[in-house]
Amino acid sequence: MDGSMELFSSPSLHISNCVTIKLTEENYIIWKSQFEFFLRSQALLGFANGATKPPQETIRVRNKNDNKTEEVSNPDFENWSRVDQVVKAWLHGSMSENVMRLVVRSITSHEVWITLISHFNRTSSSRLFELQRRLQNSEKLDKSMSKYLREIKDICDQLASIDDPVSEKMKIFAALRGLGREYEPIITVVEDSMDRVPEPTYETVVSRLTGYEDRIQQYSVSTEVSPHLAFNTMRNAGSQYRGRGNRGRCRGNYSTRGRGFHQQFTTAQPSSSSVTSAEKPNCQICGKRGHNAFECWYRFDEEYQQPAQPAINAVAFSALHITDVTEDNSWYPDSAATAHITSSTQRL
Repeated sequence: MDGSMELFSSPSLHISNCVTIKLTEENYIIWKSQFEFFLRSQALLGFANGATKPPQETIRVRNKNDNKTEEVSNPDFENWSRVDQVVKAWLHGSMSENVMRLVVRSITSHEVWITLISHFNRTSSSRLFELQRRLQNSEKLDKSMSKYLREIKDICDQLASIDDPVSEKMKIFAALRGLGREYEPIITVVEDSMDRVPEPTYETVVSRLTGYEDRIQQYSVSTEVSPHLAFNTMRNAGSQYRGRGNRGRCRGNYSTRGRGFHQQFTTAQPSSSSVTSAEKPNCQICGKRGHNAFECWYRFDEEYQQPAQPAINAVAFSALHITDVTEDNSWYPDSAATAHITSSTQRL
């Protein structure tokens, strides 16, 4: 029996491991929760909340010598007082300097506890109205979802501490009311789940809303350059090149539309500033320096009278015409293609 009781003996706890924050004007709810847990684990919460009443300070005992009664100090009260002072020391040690000024005249731990409750849980109508107004007017705006929902929870906890608790359903509605239009899909889903059994808790809605915000942020990052913007950019860039290269039969991109030739000659030549005069070629068609036969202005001009050139230039001119036509015989009928090649050769 004794061995089994030792297995369930309470472990020794230090207050610094349980009460991790000092009491300030802003964190009373969290501090009170931690301190109550610690005192309950030590079976000493009754000293703070007044459940453990102090025994009488003195008791009457009979004197054995003269058989008379007299008042003496009660040893039970001394033990109670010693433990009570330990609890009071724990309370003082977990307070900030500003809060400690409120309880400097308190004698017992219960007096300290009651003073803190009366200070932080003021039930005045003005405080109640202020907390309710903050709850109704809460908005997310540019705050993160976690911070916004934490503010809602803090306001509800303060209302509960002054005996005006907020139901789970009203907490959820207060949180949904402050969201923007971009959260309309998840708002609809949450409101629909309110009619089901069991109803969702506030913590369940918190996880849904934070998860939805994370998904929105992921989408916004991945679509910084939207497909429509990319398409318009490529289209505008292409139109600029087309506008420069389709201005007639000049150097660069050629437009032979209407003459039966493919749009196949798109040569990119180095700029004139990067090519010296010695490196510039002579045209085999017009004989001018600075371009070759593929870039010649008169390449597709059938009425152009070729200047007197060596025989090799005439052969090159003829070969260019024959190559351009024979590469696409589908445009001319067979007889027309033959006639065109023959006429071009005869003129040469």
